[in-house]
Amino acid sequence: MADTLSKEQIAELQEGFELYDPERTGQLAIENLGKVARACGANPTEEDIQTFIDNYEEDYVDFTTFLEFMSSHTKRYTEAELKKKFQIFDREKTGKIVASEMRHVLCSIGDSLSVHQVDEMFQEVGVDKDGMISFDDFVRVMARGV
Repeated sequence: MADTLSKEQIAELQEGFELYDPERTGQLAIENLGKVARACGANPTEEDIQTFIDNYEEDYVDFTTFLEFMSSHTKRYTEAELKKKFQIFDREKTGKIVASEMRHVLCSIGDSLSVHQVDEMFQEVGVDKDGMISFDDFVRVMARGV
């Protein structure tokens, strides 16, 4: 299942995992799973985390197990899927969307993101001086996994 993650995603997850494993034991306390998953950009529900913990019989998870958990909570989109999502906001068909409108949607609909998560995403995507996000920048960030 972890084979659905790109090399870049695995490297980023390794960094996040190691932040919570400062002694480099190769293990993460099971009670930190949700915190680390969210720090690495996933958004598992409390129910997802608790179900995993209830079914896992150890007090610690290794990196391979962490990758398996993350692969089921990280979605990779194709460029066509991203274009379709982007076009919902690109009413003028300019190849750009209004960042404030996207912020509102991301923070308030469905499995909403926190303001901090959206700020980090926008910082990475890049919002131009007119408050717009380009399709190319959107794809570059979102294709890595959400």
